[in-house]
Amino acid sequence: MSLTNYMMQSLLGAFIFYGFGLGMATCCGAVSSLLIALVLFIFQILFSRWWLKHHGYGPLEKVWRMATWIYS
Repeated sequence: MSLTNYMMQSLLGAFIFYGFGLGMATCCGAVSSLLIALVLFIFQILFSRWWLKHHGYGPLEKVWRMATWIYS
């Protein structure tokens, strides 16, 4: 789940804070940004636990494995 969590954190963080998404970087201070990050972190923990109960590894890890085994 490390690749999936890394990409999810990057994409959600960019969407929340940059102008092509919600653009909250200009209106959020340090404390509110930290709280948003903690909420995302807790969401990722819960999602990862749920996902790994049903699957052996994360969705992007599955895609990565399939892509690397094509040329082997």
